[in-house]
Amino acid sequence: ALVGISTAAPTPALSAAGRVGADQLARLATQLDELGRRKLFRVVLIHHPPLPGAAKPSKQLTDAAAFRAIIARCGTELVLFGHTHVSALGRLKTPSGSAPAIGVPSASARPHHGKDHSRYHLYRIAPDGGGWRVDVEVRGVGPSLDRFADEGRFDLAVPA
Repeated sequence: ALVGISTAAPTPALSAAGRVGADQLARLATQLDELGRRKLFRVVLIHHPPLPGAAKPSKQLTDAAAFRAIIARCGTELVLFGHTHVSALGRLKTPSGSAPAIGVPSASARPHHGKDHSRYHLYRIAPDGGGWRVDVEVRGVGPSLDRFADEGRFDLAVPA
């Protein structure tokens, strides 16, 4: 089940912070609870990184702690985010342990100022014992900038 969250918010000049907001957080909790009862693999899509310290203060998710509290209470199996233009892998607390939170740069990004080059992931999700297995294939733009190539793979175990 894919659950999308908008973090778009008006900000002053030179700021690119975002927020989920109380209404969306309440709907997120309701959705995650319902999808969890149905035993679905829940993927939360969010633009701004929910991980502590993953973005500069002027570019952070201002209500990240409230978002993480919903995930800790209701659970999810995977969180995907962007915004920082760098690859990232962290974990968010859930009722059954933790869920991976993965950030990927834009598929149209050029490497500059510490930002990663264009990259995307292919996810393969399957039941595994009492939990889930997520196989991640990393694809990145080649030096010629005219095609994407395999950059590696990794596996994640996710508790149910």
